[in-house]
Amino acid sequence: MDLGWEDSLAVALVQKVLSEIRIIEYLEASHTSLDLLSAELKTRPYNWGRVWLPHDGFNATLNAGGKSSYSIMKKLGWNCVPREEIVELSVEEGIRQTRLIFNQVYFNAPKTHAAEAPMAGNVKGFETTDLHWRLVEALKRYRRRVSAKTEAVSTPLKDQYTHGADCMRYVSIHADKMLNADERPMQDFRTAYYPPLDAQIGM
Repeated sequence: MDLGWEDSLAVALVQKVLSEIRIIEYLEASHTSLDLLSAELKTRPYNWGRVWLPHDGFNATLNAGGKSSYSIMKKLGWNCVPREEIVELSVEEGIRQTRLIFNQVYFNAPKTHAAEAPMAGNVKGFETTDLHWRLVEALKRYRRRVSAKTEAVSTPLKDQYTHGADCMRYVSIHADKMLNADERPMQDFRTAYYPPLDAQIGM
């Protein structure tokens, strides 16, 4: 996940099969509480694995009533990765890591590349929320600041596409630790439905 309230909360659902990193679905929404997100995720027919939060997911926040995202997700019944397993890299190191693993990534196009059409949620309180399946679009539009005077290139620009790119960066950093818990038969990655394998949440 890439956590956010005023801007966007970005969530990638990931399956790891041998060297393949399958992004089977991506959700992005703003002003969305974790309890509503949890209920929405549980409407999906997946065997859930672990939740990978970013480093700030372990800090208490005012938007969460003084609780951390980690404690909230744990209370909602999710298997969250503890803080000591979370790798913290700089943005530039994360970008390099994403480039290194990108040829191993498969995107489920209908649920990761809907640039124009948001979808409605399934649960009460979430049905009017615009959820975007625009991960591929976010990766295509992720860019750096360029000085108008000197044309010098600097840090990545923070805009509406940053959240998806940051979410993918967190997935890339932890992809080698994302494993399926059992050895049930694998399904073809080209199908839109992947119930036999464990779906892990990159946050």
